[in-house]
Amino acid sequence: MPEILKEAVLKPKLKKDSVDYEEYTNFRPISNLKFLSKVIEKVAAGQLLEHLANNKLEEPFQSAYKRFHSAETTINDILVAIDNRKCVVLLLLDMSAAFDTVDHELLLQRMFKRFGIDGQVLRWFQSYLQNRTQSVVID
Repeated sequence: MPEILKEAVLKPKLKKDSVDYEEYTNFRPISNLKFLSKVIEKVAAGQLLEHLANNKLEEPFQSAYKRFHSAETTINDILVAIDNRKCVVLLLLDMSAAFDTVDHELLLQRMFKRFGIDGQVLRWFQSYLQNRTQSVVID
């Protein structure tokens, strides 16, 4: 992945107009990537999800990031199970910072060992994750 496509420009945006703009916690970062970088990410994500689906590697009880699945399909599955008098357990996890804190080496190892991604494809993901830069623009 070319270095120029790994550059992000962060623009802090006030969460609400009514909050104190001098308090940094009232801002959320908006990360802007180059258009071509976004296109490449979408294509790579689509191919990865297709690989997982075609090889039956998807988590069966996960609805996020799966085609034709959503919160509504999960709710429907729960309601159908309740109607059929089955035991239902709902586990909710706050993964809000998961993408910011994931260990890249561990992720690449998991992609190889668990999902069979290797060779040029694995090297592309490694390149994608390495040497990323960001700058902050304050208006």
